[in-house]
Amino acid sequence: MAIIVSTASAGNGRIGYKNLFTNAGATVTASTEATGFAKENAYDWFGFDWWKPTATGDSWLRASFGSTQVANYMAVWGHDLADHAASVKPQYSTNGGSTWQDAESAVSPSDNDTLLISWADITAADWRILVNCATTIPVIGGVQIGEVLEFPKSMEVGFSPPSLVPNIMMKTARSENGAFIGGSQLSQGVIGSFKLSTLDPAWVRSEWIPFINHFQSPKPFVLAWDVNTHSDEVVLGWAKDGAKAKSPSYSSTLYMNISLEFEGTP
Repeated sequence: MAIIVSTASAGNGRIGYKNLFTNAGATVTASTEATGFAKENAYDWFGFDWWKPTATGDSWLRASFGSTQVANYMAVWGHDLADHAASVKPQYSTNGGSTWQDAESAVSPSDNDTLLISWADITAADWRILVNCATTIPVIGGVQIGEVLEFPKSMEVGFSPPSLVPNIMMKTARSENGAFIGGSQLSQGVIGSFKLSTLDPAWVRSEWIPFINHFQSPKPFVLAWDVNTHSDEVVLGWAKDGAKAKSPSYSSTLYMNISLEFEGTP
């Protein structure tokens, strides 16, 4: 399980990269945080540190603002929620945190892959991720809540879903007479690329370019390439080492093309 979509929509790709937890003006608090597992670890964009609560039951990470903020997705990655039979859900408050409402239903993931939950736009000044665990406490490396980038069209012919075939380096061994005698694997995550053509230049400038600036920071992002029929093929991506983002190009006087190459992990 990787993505939950609450409202009917086109099966276009979505990228989650905007994050209220890192926005200017955000006041971030947590229910608890274990020593060495500070709340900041959940929104520093790194995958080698984690936020960990200190108690079972409900725990939360909250972003509060002086004015309302729009959000329609939550992403969670670098977690071990499935190992602890934990659930997670996005919530919002319109009265300063006195009461909380669910933006979407709780999700109990069956694996520790990247998770993305989306819903119709909601405006509120307080947002949080609520984690529930019964007996043991999970860790979370990355949390994002904000406005998702939705592509204006579906992926084009030739697109290869990056999660279908993980990027695995294989080493094989042969005997002196050429017989196969074994081998080993070295997992290198996933690699992916896509391109979209005949796009409105206004969309490219207002939506795509801000994402590319984030991508080149460099910071990771969450990609769900088809939210309707392939909802379990979500990946966490980032810029390939040494790669350069390609500039959008005009395919005619009216339309532009975009493309992206990346690597990542399920």
